Amino acid sequence: MQRTNVVIRSFEWDDLPAMVDVTNRSVECNQEDQFVTLEALNARFAAPYFSPQANSFVALVDGQLVGYCTAELDPRNGRAWGLGHVHPDWRGQGIGTALLRRADDRHRERAAQELAPGMEVVCTRHSRDINTPAVTLLEAEGYQVARVTWFMRMTLDVPITPPALLEGISLHPFSLEQDTYAVYEAINEFFKDNWGFVALPFDVWRHYNVGSQLNEALWLVARQDNQIVGLCLCRPWGDGKPDLGWVDPLGVRADWRRRGLGSALLQHGFRRLQEHGYTAVGLDVDSENQTNAVGLYERAGMHVHRRYLIYQKTLTREQ
Repeated sequence: MQRTNVVIRSFEWDDLPAMVDVTNRSVECNQEDQFVTLEALNARFAAPYFSPQANSFVALVDGQLVGYCTAELDPRNGRAWGLGHVHPDWRGQGIGTALLRRADDRHRERAAQELAPGMEVVCTRHSRDINTPAVTLLEAEGYQVARVTWFMRMTLDVPITPPALLEGISLHPFSLEQDTYAVYEAINEFFKDNWGFVALPFDVWRHYNVGSQLNEALWLVARQDNQIVGLCLCRPWGDGKPDLGWVDPLGVRADWRRRGLGSALLQHGFRRLQEHGYTAVGLDVDSENQTNAVGLYERAGMHVHRRYLIYQKTLTREQ
């Protein structure tokens, strides 16, 4: 059923409190854990690249905000993405469809203005596999599943005893003053061949990762001869699951893989989370990862907790 009294307009900063409520109601209905606070959503929309008043849209019914959708684009490469939610009480009435179409149109507008001639816009969006309304909407609008991400978890209910590191490897907690740019460069090197990876501009990466919520003790940096050869960067999942720690990311330089360094770093990360009071740990991984990360996590005792579908659609400028 299509409602006729829905107004789609551009985002305004005063919308954020209502958007927090819509997000959390939607997340709860979807049986997910990605609850947000006003502070977190504000930080998300304040990202250096975003310009949300031009690239985000809200849906109103009789003045009530009932949904929103973002249209985010990297003009360097045509990669587009976004997030969106509709309040559960207002689903099935064409609101999500209207928002998604407006966001896709915005991507096309930006493509004409900002992209090099001939560059395609490929938009990526995510949905939990059991979220039937979102899956139905995305597929009806021409999005296709490109990949599957697994959210894996394990409890930290027994003491973790990490193995010794390989000879010549030293492990230290992250130093904001000394390590920020070096860690940024290491992440770009370690993951450059991973499906879907795109190096963020440094200011965007720093905005997302090195904020007031960072606990430097949970970021572990492995070095050999002062060169970073491995990382295990852990953080709190968030307010929705205060006892859950998250590994994001675990990475090893290519020439140090298959020597047990990744497994050892993971155990050191688990131990550090345990020491800081976390009782469970999770991470996300590409189900088709080419470096056998899934096997590493399974051997560590982790199991698949949830599955997310990665949808993509190529948006042509002529549409």
